[in-house]
Amino acid sequence: MQPVQGLPFGIKLISSNFTLYLNRRRKMKTAVLFFCFCLIASSQVFGEDLPEIKITYEDPVALAARPFRKEDCGLGVQQQNGLGVCRARIPVYKWSNEDKKCVQVFYGGCHATKNNFREEEECVKIAKPVCSN
Repeated sequence: MQPVQGLPFGIKLISSNFTLYLNRRRKMKTAVLFFCFCLIASSQVFGEDLPEIKITYEDPVALAARPFRKEDCGLGVQQQNGLGVCRARIPVYKWSNEDKKCVQVFYGGCHATKNNFREEEECVKIAKPVCSN
């Protein structure tokens, strides 16, 4: 084994050990690259099989046009979406099946349901006849 000559700062390395070190690093880089390639390739192949998740909201125009129904009594004030956050805190009223009356809650500001009233009188007038039966 011959020491490597001419290295800065008087560092002496044995060439065979240095070669082994470089070979290990190359193998490690190759293994990491292969792993990354497999990971990316598998996500591309299997990603096509996943069902597309579509979140549908009741059309605001259709929602406004239809009457308040019995199914609306148990709804919250906004449709659940899972995408993004509606961060407003607007005080509104909704019919509560648990309390059997209109209660004040906070509305996030988007994707409203029919069980969302600006005033308590409006909630009592519209929801109470439908929901209290």
